[in-house]
Amino acid sequence: MFAIALLLCLFGCNRPASPPSHLTVALPSWYAPDRVPAVGAALAELGDAVEVKVLFGKREALQQKILLGAQRGDFADVALVRNEWLGPLVRSGGILPLPEKTAAAAREQALPALLPAITHEGRIYALPFDADAIVVWYRQDLARQAGLEPTLDWTIDEFLALAKALSKDKPMVAFAGQRYANAALTFLPWHFSFGGTVTQQKRLALSPAAATRALAFLASLPKKNLAPRGAGGMAQNEVFSGLAGGVYGLTVGGSWSRGMIEKQSRLADRISCLPFPGNGEHPGGTVVGGWSLVLLAGGDPQSKELLELFFNPKIQRDKLTQGGLLPARRDLLDDPWFADHRDGPTLRRSLERGRALPLHTGVDDFLNRVATAQTEVLLGRKTPSEAAAALAP
Repeated sequence: MFAIALLLCLFGCNRPASPPSHLTVALPSWYAPDRVPAVGAALAELGDAVEVKVLFGKREALQQKILLGAQRGDFADVALVRNEWLGPLVRSGGILPLPEKTAAAAREQALPALLPAITHEGRIYALPFDADAIVVWYRQDLARQAGLEPTLDWTIDEFLALAKALSKDKPMVAFAGQRYANAALTFLPWHFSFGGTVTQQKRLALSPAAATRALAFLASLPKKNLAPRGAGGMAQNEVFSGLAGGVYGLTVGGSWSRGMIEKQSRLADRISCLPFPGNGEHPGGTVVGGWSLVLLAGGDPQSKELLELFFNPKIQRDKLTQGGLLPARRDLLDDPWFADHRDGPTLRRSLERGRALPLHTGVDDFLNRVATAQTEVLLGRKTPSEAAAALAP
C-alpha cells in the first residue's frame, strides 16, 4: 500500500484518477537498476508499482526491438532510447509528445545542446536522462614524453603535432571509418571544427565547404602514416580495443568509454580525454548525444509523469557521482564532480560547446549518407568534394 500511495503522490495527489496496478519502463541492460544504483534506489521507492523490462543486446538490436514494440502497442509504457532513434519513432507514430508540464521542465532545465534533439515541429517528444559527448582520447604519458601538454583550447594544428609525435614508429591515430551510424557521429565534430553546420530542410544536410575540408583532413592521416591504411574499414570497437591495449595513442570515441577503460585497460591511469580541437576562428565543438525517456503510444496515460522521476536533480546528481554518467540538466554543470574528476573539465566543455543532431524523421538516412561519404573517401573511391556534394542541402 505504501508503494501505491507514493506513486499516487508522484502523479499528483489532487488527481481523482487512481494509478494503475503497475507501469512498465523498458531500460537497456546497462541502465538496469542493479547496475546503476541511482536508478535502483529511485525505483525501489515505488515497490511493485513499476515493472522494469530490461533489454539486452547491442544498440542496433535494441533500436529495432523498441521500434517494433512501439508500433505493436503493448511493449511498455515508458522506454529509454537513444536520441538518434527519436526521428524514426516519431515517423512511425510509436511515441507521443510530452504533456506541457513535462515539456516545460525539459525546456527550462535540459542541457541547451540537447533541446534540438528532443524537439520536432515545436513539440517536445522526450525527456533527457543521460548525456554523452564525442571526445578525443589520448595517451597522456606518451604526450608528456614528447614534451606536449595539449589544453582544453587546443587546435587542429596541435592535434597534428601530437599525432606526429606519437606516430614515429607506427600509426597511432585511430577513428571509425567503417560505413555505419557511429562512424558518422565521430565524423561530425571534425565538420564542426572546420566551421560546418547541420541544416534542416526536407532532409538533413552538411555545409559543403566544411565537409570537404573535414573529409580531406581525415583522408590525409593514413597518407601521412599517422592512421592505419585500413581506416575505411575500422569499426568503433576496434578503435577502443586498440586504445585500451596500447596499439593506438590518439583516438576518437565517446565519453562513456571511461568506464570501459577502467575495467578493461591496464593503461587506464595513462589515458585522458580532450575536447575536439578548434580551427582558426572556429572553436572546437562536438556531438552531444545521450538517452532520453519517451512515452510509447500504447502506454498508460498515467505513465507520463513517471518520466520526471528520472529527470529530478537527485537521480541526475547521483548517477554522475556514483558512476560518471553525465547529467542531462543544465543546473548540474556546476557540480563539483566536473572540477574534481580527471575527465571533468573536458566533459563539461564538451557539453557546453557541443551540438546535438536535430530530431528529424530522416536522421537514419542522414547518418547513413555521412558514413558512406567518409568511407568512400577513405577507400579512395571519391574525392572529398565529390563525397561532400552528396551531403549538401
